[in-house]
Amino acid sequence: MTGYDDIVAVLDDEENFMVHGAQPSSPSATGAAPGAAPATGSWRDDGVPMGALDACEHTRLRAVVSSGFSPAILKAFEPVVRATATRLLEPLASLPEFDLVSQFASPYCLAVTLQFLGIPTETHDRCEQRLEQGLGSMQHGGSGGPGLLRAYAEELRECEPFARDLIAQRLAAPAPDLISHMLHERPGGHRLSTNEVIAQIPALITAGHLSPAQALASVVGHQLCSPGGWHEVAVGSVPIPQLVEEGLRADGPIIGTYRTARNEVTVAGRNLPAGTRLLLLYGSANHDERKFRQSDWFAPRRQPQTSHLAFGRGAHACVGATLARLELRVALEEMAARLPTLTLVSETVSVHRPAFPQRSLTALWVRPGTCPPQRAPVDGAGSPSDVDGCPVY
Repeated sequence: MTGYDDIVAVLDDEENFMVHGAQPSSPSATGAAPGAAPATGSWRDDGVPMGALDACEHTRLRAVVSSGFSPAILKAFEPVVRATATRLLEPLASLPEFDLVSQFASPYCLAVTLQFLGIPTETHDRCEQRLEQGLGSMQHGGSGGPGLLRAYAEELRECEPFARDLIAQRLAAPAPDLISHMLHERPGGHRLSTNEVIAQIPALITAGHLSPAQALASVVGHQLCSPGGWHEVAVGSVPIPQLVEEGLRADGPIIGTYRTARNEVTVAGRNLPAGTRLLLLYGSANHDERKFRQSDWFAPRRQPQTSHLAFGRGAHACVGATLARLELRVALEEMAARLPTLTLVSETVSVHRPAFPQRSLTALWVRPGTCPPQRAPVDGAGSPSDVDGCPVY
């Protein structure tokens, strides 16, 4: 499905559509490495990632997890986010050029996610390796080969003793992190079991790292290609919250998702039998001209479009969307202050990693520059226009 209203209708209709069993399995992935698929699930025992659940079970788990992203918790965590951004940006400012994806966006978002969860610093490198293996196993439906799939399965197996030990520590001595929150908070009288928390950890790491990192690289890349370039961000003529929302709409980090019809249902004027699987293309919905005027233009100076589907919608909308927005805002603020004359390396060619449903740049080479621009007058900053940007490619 490609239309905004049709996709929203499906996402909002839990009675007739479900996520369980909606994601198609890849024959190439399961056939290439016998035993890998069971191994990737057996390590978590009876726990199930929240995103694979429907109705009551999903509601129960999500109530606990989402309460860990409250405004008060995120406000207290913002100094950690900013310190992480400044630590990674400081050495980059003196380089002649650098890859924004591998040298800032990816390590920044991973470090923020792991700190928010409460993963010990000394294990961060191993987590990064596991993420790369997992993403590689997704490329072209698992065409990374049986060796990569088996290695990823083994990595997941090794997660179990590490996760159980960490959870035992947090049960005995809670810390100000999401793992402790999931173990001890009881929204609606519910608390997650050890196996349920174990099942959420890899999913939260993957989503919390990939989507913000992809979005950050995309936002910066589009702004660098726009007529005003990075100068508009550095001088404050483009408000950063608007830049974030327009970037998410114009080129979001998730291409789409699946749903399966529980019952016979009518969608977009067509009668569908129960069991019909639908592919909902968020990227297309975010460029629907019936919803977003002149939607093929990246134009952060126009009125912000917050109704986009970059983080999904409804009961299964991204639980960490507020943290992702915080990461993007802080990163762009620190980049504007520390890299005010950022430019795109002229030879850069945009190449996206072939790993559905993620849409991610493999690299974005930039030059920091040297001369700081003059700040724009405050009263003239951010005045919206209908379209004042560049085409989205």
